[in-house]
Amino acid sequence: MSHNLPPLELNRRQHAVPRVLALRVIEHLDVIEHILRGEMRKIKPRDFSDAMMREGQRRAANLTYLQRPATKYTTPALDAANRAAEGRSTPAREYSPEEERRSAAPVVQIPVRGARRPPAQDQVGDFRRAVGFEAALREGRSIPEKDAARLQWYRTHPDYKAGMMIFKQAGQAMFG
Repeated sequence: MSHNLPPLELNRRQHAVPRVLALRVIEHLDVIEHILRGEMRKIKPRDFSDAMMREGQRRAANLTYLQRPATKYTTPALDAANRAAEGRSTPAREYSPEEERRSAAPVVQIPVRGARRPPAQDQVGDFRRAVGFEAALREGRSIPEKDAARLQWYRTHPDYKAGMMIFKQAGQAMFG
């Protein structure tokens, strides 16, 4: 028992049914594509947005405006805040650039947090210095305040964490 379909004749030649059907589907898709491209050329850039506007206007014609109630919304907390604020009006101040600079000066001095790398020589040198500072701290020696602050920051940096993983396995040999 054969599962093959009988051949069809196309252009006076016999072909297998699946092949003929595939050719017909491709021809059909080519025709559809040609028609769609022609129709797509007819669409202008504003046609879609204009159609959306027309649809919105059509739907808006069915809307009814409902008047809001004239009652004022309030709560006991809002009433208490209004009573507390009565008689406390803050007079408008004259703008003084010098006063603004003086009031903003403490904010300008706040250091920016984040894992940005300060200017340094290289990653291996940074890690080598960090290991040296940590050894000094373990031995009870003090390190300069600037280096202690940098070490504290550097311990949160991905370079330090990756270097420490290698250092735990290789020790001082990692420095060559």
